[in-house]
Amino acid sequence: MNQYRLSTVALVFGSILIGDFAVAQSTPTNTSQVTRTVNSYGLAVPKDQVSLRAAVDGHVAQIFFEEGQTVKQGDVVVELECQPARARLKIAQLEAANTGVLQNANAALAVAAANFKRFSALYQQQASSELEFNEARLRLDTATAGVKIEQERLATNQARAELAAAELEQFLLRAPFDGQIVQVQTSVGESVSLTNNLIQIVSLDTYQIDLFVPIAQANKLTVGQTIPLQINAPLNQSVTATLLFRSPLIEAATGTTRVTLEIDNRQLKLPAGFTASLPEVM
Repeated sequence: MNQYRLSTVALVFGSILIGDFAVAQSTPTNTSQVTRTVNSYGLAVPKDQVSLRAAVDGHVAQIFFEEGQTVKQGDVVVELECQPARARLKIAQLEAANTGVLQNANAALAVAAANFKRFSALYQQQASSELEFNEARLRLDTATAGVKIEQERLATNQARAELAAAELEQFLLRAPFDGQIVQVQTSVGESVSLTNNLIQIVSLDTYQIDLFVPIAQANKLTVGQTIPLQINAPLNQSVTATLLFRSPLIEAATGTTRVTLEIDNRQLKLPAGFTASLPEVM
């Protein structure tokens, strides 16, 4: 009796599976007959944006720009108190520029070389003693060594000046690219540390946007390709973007992959933070 019931249950379950399979088979397999719209949304952010921090602990001495002002790459935007560092740099630069001793050493070498040449000729003519010849050669060797010592001293002083300049740079916050000051987060006289954000700079010339698109759609895209994007409300306009990157990784849960696009905003003058979509009919 139990075997009969188990067989009946197996037969019914098998019928269900066969029925489901038949339904699946009856579903159209031509995907071109199925039309649906996939929208991939992303947030456009400045490609270049940075929050500057101090490289050393200290106090703010000067702030050279205000919010909204534009800066050029290399501009000093904030300076910390750095008088000792400036003094060390000045001393090191003076020492590196002191070439007087080297000039004297070169002059002494020229005299020693001429003297050695003269005594060499006399010695060959047996008009001078071997002692005089050896003394002339010793003076030449000494003068040559003196020049080398001074050259090494100047090289060392130059390296010290470069080190002092690097130390001073730790007190100066420079703009890493052309951009705009969007936030000043400090004030003159304030004590700051390595963890404090002091100045936020962005460049609005170029935006980047990450989108997660279906893998079938991503496979049609190539790096460098120009792609249309639809900017959403409140801007509501179309722009073109360039594909910078297509991830080789697939999001298993969604069947999508990440692509990174770049928007040239030099002429568009769009504000940062808008959303855009990449529509496709599949």
